[in-house]
Amino acid sequence: MQPTATTEISIPAECLELTHSIIDYRDDRGWIPWAWAVLARAGEVPAAMTDEDPDYPTHLVTLAALGHLFELFQEIVAGGDADQEPSGELVGEERPEITTIELAETWGYLTTGGSALSE
Repeated sequence: MQPTATTEISIPAECLELTHSIIDYRDDRGWIPWAWAVLARAGEVPAAMTDEDPDYPTHLVTLAALGHLFELFQEIVAGGDADQEPSGELVGEERPEITTIELAETWGYLTTGGSALSE
């Protein structure tokens, strides 16, 4: 984890709390923020995540995916059978959650690799 030690990141506490609420393992060593820092160094996510960023829904889904990946790693290390389905809910009316429309737009963007919902 040394290469990202100098990467300054900022993830809102409520976003990390939401991510931690949907996984069954505690991230005591900060793997999820560390993985975010790796992605930030690669230019895939911003170092500072804010809910005012137009790409916030995509960033929240990415953060939740890192949480799910962490959970799968922990399940495998514990000798269990890793569940492939993510659990938890990211949809809500207030931040840090995202609305169903934002989720649909994010999913459309992620699956098509371009403009989210075309009319």
